[in-house]
Amino acid sequence: MDMMALLGVVEWLAIVSVLAAVGLTVALTLIRRKMRRIKLLHQEERNLASRQLQSATADTRALLNQASQIILVFERHAPILLFANQQALEAFGKETTAELMDQFISRPDSWLPAPHRLIDFEDWLQQARVIGTERKEWCFRTGEDDHLWVEATVSNTAFEGRLARLFAANNIHGIKTNQIAEHLRNRSLVGIMSGRPLDTVLDTLSKLAEVVIGHSNCVITLYDEQSATLRPSGSSPFVKAFHQLFPTIMSRYGATSIGSAAYISGRVICENLKTDHRWQGYGSMVHELGMASSWSEVINGRDNNLLGVMTLFFDRVKHPTEQEIAEFSSVVSLASLAIERHTWQVSLEATLSYERFIRSIGVRLAGVTSDNLREDLESILQLVKTQYELGGITLWERPLQEDCFRPIASTLAGADLTSPGLTFTVDELKDTLGDNATSGYVMPSDSLHQVCARGQEKRPVLAVPLLVDQQTLLGVLTIQPRYFYVAKATIDYLVMIGSMLSTSMMSMRLLSSLSQSVEREKGAREKLEGELSVARDIQMSMVPLQGEFRETYKDWTIEALLKPARAVGGDFYDIIRCDNGKLLLVVGDVSDKGVPAALFMAKTISLINYLTKAEDSNLERIITKLNTELCDNNDSCMFVTAVFALLDLASGEMEFVNAGHTAPMLVEPFMTPQLITGISGPPLGLYEESQFESDYVKIASGASLTLYSDGVTESFNAAQQEFGDERLVSVGYRANEKGNSFLTTLRREIEQFSGYAPQSDDITIMTIQHHSGAL
Repeated sequence: MDMMALLGVVEWLAIVSVLAAVGLTVALTLIRRKMRRIKLLHQEERNLASRQLQSATADTRALLNQASQIILVFERHAPILLFANQQALEAFGKETTAELMDQFISRPDSWLPAPHRLIDFEDWLQQARVIGTERKEWCFRTGEDDHLWVEATVSNTAFEGRLARLFAANNIHGIKTNQIAEHLRNRSLVGIMSGRPLDTVLDTLSKLAEVVIGHSNCVITLYDEQSATLRPSGSSPFVKAFHQLFPTIMSRYGATSIGSAAYISGRVICENLKTDHRWQGYGSMVHELGMASSWSEVINGRDNNLLGVMTLFFDRVKHPTEQEIAEFSSVVSLASLAIERHTWQVSLEATLSYERFIRSIGVRLAGVTSDNLREDLESILQLVKTQYELGGITLWERPLQEDCFRPIASTLAGADLTSPGLTFTVDELKDTLGDNATSGYVMPSDSLHQVCARGQEKRPVLAVPLLVDQQTLLGVLTIQPRYFYVAKATIDYLVMIGSMLSTSMMSMRLLSSLSQSVEREKGAREKLEGELSVARDIQMSMVPLQGEFRETYKDWTIEALLKPARAVGGDFYDIIRCDNGKLLLVVGDVSDKGVPAALFMAKTISLINYLTKAEDSNLERIITKLNTELCDNNDSCMFVTAVFALLDLASGEMEFVNAGHTAPMLVEPFMTPQLITGISGPPLGLYEESQFESDYVKIASGASLTLYSDGVTESFNAAQQEFGDERLVSVGYRANEKGNSFLTTLRREIEQFSGYAPQSDDITIMTIQHHSGAL
């Protein structure tokens, strides 16, 4: 029982164990299947998410590639480029993001100098990571000589499931270039107006030209007129390299495109420097420059004078567009303004320096003596040579009574001034320089060149004639240039120095002549003074009472005064009593002064006295015949202005004729003095057919009439003010004062007005005063 029970229990346990094992197996199988199904579901979910992520990434990249901005995506913690859109690749000239990263982003030497270096960019990205977003203008290098300005924003983002930084930028290169150009243009204008050094201003203008005309290198060459060469100016690396190859460039065709432009004074474009005929002979230099083409524009001044040449060099074949020509022309205009202003400043400073120098030369010339003539003159010429950087100077003198020039001083070493071959004639000089004998060059082809160009047979020689007047040559300065020509401004100063030399030489010649003939001159002067004294006495004897007349005719007082400006003069007056009881009063003025006028005046007075009697006091016939006589054989064309007055002492009626003379002044009681400007004929002695008409005036009781020459109204004081008609009329108010001699009053007023000023013309006054009661 026990055994059987035990066996039953064992069997039951075995069955239970088998059933448990089978159940466990089934359960494990079911679990495995479920787990497999769950794994498959998870794999499908992952595949779906991966497909969705890939689709989203592709969409994002496609969207970024379509953007107009430049897009760069970097890792959040390092400047590692994850993505660059198509705009970015095209801007930097790369094919892929990896190529952009390897060939630009990761290479510090591919970036521009500070503040646009790679390290500056990394600092900016780091600052954006901390702050969250940053905006800045940035400049990238996009090629060997190219760069790109952008306005960029950096912000934190996520890209393809990773933390990243987004760089988004707009291309502002054109705007920035215009801003830079405008800044450089304003900077150059300020530099020009403020007088900054020319090299600094030209450097700014070179940069401006390179900005407005991209991919270019600018060289400005300044023209030196004296040596006819162009010299590079500037401090950029390219200009320094150019200057090493071309220290100076001759201003002639074929001497590079720069010299050719200066020679033809026009634009020169060379599209291929290696084959262009204007650069032939400069092959190795062109190779060192590394340039392919050039474009030269002439810099001219306001007077169209050559100032320099502005040239752009390109490393590729280049032909400018119309817009580029207009933009470059504006830069060339600024360069012209800068050079002209600088030239004006230098010229002004040089002028002041040269004026001081010329004054010092004048002082030295004043100390030149005949005892050390050659040594003193050569010392002065040496100073002139040094001051103006000349090659040599020779001073030639024309001896008295000779038509040739001989050297008297020279700065040329070893010059033998006594050599018989050193001479040339006045005609030879005029044949070379022209009849006007103005400054000019003696060219190597001229025969005169062999005499005055010693040691410099191939260079022109400047000749500066030393003139005493427009016709008389006293000597010549011959100047040998240090270079090829003498600067135009220097020639002006040499002409001034030549004038001073001629004055000094003339003074020495006159002093020498004067010292030999002083006694003879003294005797001649005394003789002349004696003759003039006699002539004055004779002349004054021909006018009533020798120039100071006063006479009373019942109710009339007539006064006259003649005061010549020289020993003898041309003014005159006369009072002639006619047969009919009338008085012929005459005041006249002969053209010119001195002895000729005195002789013509004597002839006129004689004719007036003769004709008054012959024509029975007919005033018009007297003057008509007088004019005819004075015109006869008047080869010197002298003439007389005069007033003729025929006075009836009984009635006060006066007939008068004015032959081109000053207007008589009539003063009546209680009336304003007036100038009688009625009928006036031409002067006497000019036209034989002249007609003369009479005018009439009545000198009432208490009135007066004044006749005068233009020496009264044309009297001057020390301030060169004229006495004039207004002052004469003003003095006229005092003409009829009782007990007053109006002539004395007028004479005193003129003398007080003139003061110490010398008398400029003869003075003649005649007053006719009617001081009776009623007629």
